[in-house]
Amino acid sequence: MLRQLAMLVPAVLVLAAANAAAQSRPPVSQCQAIAARLPDVKFASFVPIAYEAPEVTITFIGHSTYLIETPGGVRIATDYSGFLLPGGPPDVATMNKAHESHFTLSPDPEIGLILHGWGDSPGEAADHDLVIGDTYIRNVTTDIRAWGSFEEDGNSIFIFEVAGLCIGHLGHLHHELTDSHIMEIGRLDVVMVPVDGASLWGRKACAT
Repeated sequence: MLRQLAMLVPAVLVLAAANAAAQSRPPVSQCQAIAARLPDVKFASFVPIAYEAPEVTITFIGHSTYLIETPGGVRIATDYSGFLLPGGPPDVATMNKAHESHFTLSPDPEIGLILHGWGDSPGEAADHDLVIGDTYIRNVTTDIRAWGSFEEDGNSIFIFEVAGLCIGHLGHLHHELTDSHIMEIGRLDVVMVPVDGASLWGRKACAT
């Protein structure tokens, strides 16, 4: 009996470790799941039932900054440049560096987490893939204009997956998205688009 217990304990420990590792991994993107299979995907028919979806609040703060407030209480500021936000500093601030209206060099120290849309080392692309409370945050990098040329992976499109919604902020997009970008982004229910005469988003749309 003791020998059987001794053999069982390591197996239990391995299983517990595997479960813990699985829980710490970011979920599979629900926004990419359908887009990757279009146009061949077949949608199942269903009978609608009474369901009240949790609310996500999006407030325009200024220029390219929006405040996203999730059902779980996570507050996210997009392309944050230092605006004062209602309710105080956000839990998460995303930034892009095209202009100072999309980032700040002196962010509020009370901000919980700052995500740069550019790589912090030369030649390195930003790579964000994390869960904050009830929100899954990831990014898709694009090029950005830099003194007449293009800087590779200098901008990030941030995607926030929360309460069944796929919310995308294009950052400071300077060029038409490729098919590869579209596949990486996936479905978007809400898109925050830069409108200054240079955005070409209208020629390419995410699968909806």
